[in-house]
Amino acid sequence: MADFDADRNPEVRERDAARWALHLEGGLIPAEETELARWLAADPRNAATLAEHRRTWARFSPLAELAAAKSAPPDEPAIPAPRSWTRILQFAVPATAAAAIAAGVFLRSTARLPETAAAPMVTAALPARCEQRRLADGSVVELNRGAELTELFSVAERRVRLVRGEAKFTVASDSSRPFIVMAQGVEVRAVGTVFNVRLSQTSAEVLVTEGAVRVNHSPWSAAGAAGPSVLVSVGQQVVVPHHGGDLPPVAALSAADIERQLAWQPRLLEFDDVPLAAIIAEFNRRNPVRLVVADSALGALRMTAALRSDNVAGFVRLLEANYGVRVEKRAEAELVLRRK
Repeated sequence: MADFDADRNPEVRERDAARWALHLEGGLIPAEETELARWLAADPRNAATLAEHRRTWARFSPLAELAAAKSAPPDEPAIPAPRSWTRILQFAVPATAAAAIAAGVFLRSTARLPETAAAPMVTAALPARCEQRRLADGSVVELNRGAELTELFSVAERRVRLVRGEAKFTVASDSSRPFIVMAQGVEVRAVGTVFNVRLSQTSAEVLVTEGAVRVNHSPWSAAGAAGPSVLVSVGQQVVVPHHGGDLPPVAALSAADIERQLAWQPRLLEFDDVPLAAIIAEFNRRNPVRLVVADSALGALRMTAALRSDNVAGFVRLLEANYGVRVEKRAEAELVLRRK
């Protein structure tokens, strides 16, 4: 039975190894290190498969660096190619393979590669990538586009200030040093949890997805919280207006509401033999710029893809390079994709 199960799931092992190779390139948080150790211990072949994926990345990384230097933003990380896709890159033109790696997008379809290079794409309306930052204590912050954060750690506490925008905080547990987020007079205290803070012109919104936080209007003293506060637990949100006054009630959100509010947070999207129109729809749900497929035949093109949800520029670059797509800017936040 063990041999049957192992032979039945090689694709799952390949997929998991590709994901871990990606995470290892960007660095692991403590929870991911524990999860990786558990995955490696589950099957001795997992380690060998992961090592092969990392060797594949090492072979292609010089091409990725070359392409990134020519066409990609300097802070745009690459995604390693799963082994099942390596043969596709080996038979591609080197520049095309390098562009795909640097873009952080891998596609597979029956479409023919163009014989000539694609024209320069429209980049003015494409959104920047979200930023991930690891703090001094090991906590991880995901910054939405345009967000700004300052770190004010001391011996007694871990304090950060959200100057503007939106951020997700995955807090490293340390009961001796509280973790406090300041956002225009609103303070959020956590010990070990995951929560989202969005700062708008009128309010600070706090949404908790793991653990719990305590939200207060007033500053925190060394002895504890001063003034009234509210406890926000998993699946709950509080919206605190900047004008002060009594703290509003905590609201419970549905899973759909949470998914909609947190759709901006980057994740690896995987599609297996899916029409391009469906892939575009998923991108539009997660990004501020709307992509429109003007050609129904282009929208019907079926693809297998693994790509980061906020990497719109890399995705569009690959479509231009490999599938003869022309990009037109129709509005400030709308791009039209057409066949050349």
